[in-house]
Amino acid sequence: MKTKQQLYQRLDWYIGKFIDPDKKYGYQCADVPTDLVQWATGITMTGDARNLIYNDFKEQAEVLVNTPDLLPQRGDILIYSGGRFDNKYGHVAIVYSNITLQSCVVIEQNWDGDADTPVAKRLDNYEGLTHIIRIKTTGGNKMKIMLVSGHGYHDPGAVGNGTNERDFIREQIVDRVAKYLKIAGHDVTLYSKSQDMYQDTAYGENRPDRDKYGIFWVKKQGYDAVIEFHLDASANPEVDGGHVVIGAGLVPDNIDTGIQAAIDKHVDVVYSISKRDDLAHPRIAKAIGLNYRLVELGFITNKGDMDYMRQHGEEFCKDIADAINGKEIIVPGGLPQIDEVKTVIKTASQTKTPPKKSPFSLNLYRNRRPEAYVIGRIDSKGAEVRKRSGSQKTGFNFGKKAGYDLKPGAVVYIFETHDGWGRIYTHELTGQGTND
Repeated sequence: MKTKQQLYQRLDWYIGKFIDPDKKYGYQCADVPTDLVQWATGITMTGDARNLIYNDFKEQAEVLVNTPDLLPQRGDILIYSGGRFDNKYGHVAIVYSNITLQSCVVIEQNWDGDADTPVAKRLDNYEGLTHIIRIKTTGGNKMKIMLVSGHGYHDPGAVGNGTNERDFIREQIVDRVAKYLKIAGHDVTLYSKSQDMYQDTAYGENRPDRDKYGIFWVKKQGYDAVIEFHLDASANPEVDGGHVVIGAGLVPDNIDTGIQAAIDKHVDVVYSISKRDDLAHPRIAKAIGLNYRLVELGFITNKGDMDYMRQHGEEFCKDIADAINGKEIIVPGGLPQIDEVKTVIKTASQTKTPPKKSPFSLNLYRNRRPEAYVIGRIDSKGAEVRKRSGSQKTGFNFGKKAGYDLKPGAVVYIFETHDGWGRIYTHELTGQGTND
């Protein structure tokens, strides 16, 4: 019997490969799950896609009838024999990522019916799904989890109420959440507190060896769930509450909704679960199929939020851990202190870190395009924008204000640099923020 981690690694291995164990009729949809079951159990399934449920799995897999409240799991084999698949053959796919009750990403062959393409990912809405074959694994429902502290290196993040985002998350949050998840039996790792996953990602995103950096490196480690913690900020100190952020177009899963509920219980929510592609990690995680969410725990600029987290951080973090776990974690003997388990929490450190010196040459023009020198988000203080006059030959003047400011959270691209100034544009094609 394989472990869950071995099963997940096998799913990753399939992507882009041509699977044809019986060497008949090309690369059929049933070939991939047939190969998976043979690898995991030694049992060779027979039959068309719709009839795979009738194989004898010798108690190494179970067949489940689909219901509206049955949440698929990664590695589940989905059997489609209803609706438009109510035909001689049916269809079959394997659950891969981004799992909700409404949809998930699957891997499969022969979706187009030509039987000549390799295993590929597709977003599926369960239309026609009638049964699930679930391969049994060792290790129960334990997960491999990565917890990430926002900001890092020389970037403190938002500042307020006597602390900064970088230090508060590292000192008060991630170890507490991790210890409860370890009590529940999960394999928990902290992204190195001495690093900044965002800067690591930005450095590696356009490199040929990007898998060594940031979120791309995390993806290669095979984590089942990744949670990145932040604190929000506002110029209005009365704004309070937290929320969860996922990639645009995704449906929140149980971890997302559970953490959102924990935030609501402790500090209230300021927004519903946000779906955004203007933030690097939610956007990239969606693109690479990583189960990820960014969690804004509350506002560092709101005294009530910060006082509450200082006074009730233990209970808050316990409820977040419960949400990730999927149910309440039973703690023998009461709530342990951080230092009781801190030393046994693993820390992930990459083989390489970004250089402190910028890799970009100064005073060069790279045109107005997303492949800019620097892609970043304006911090909680905002930024003043100036107009440039003159030329490189006669000298530039940056004394004239552009007449508007960049608000906190605005995404900007720097595509020309000169003596410490950066020429920027935002996502707008005309008007403010397009060439200043």
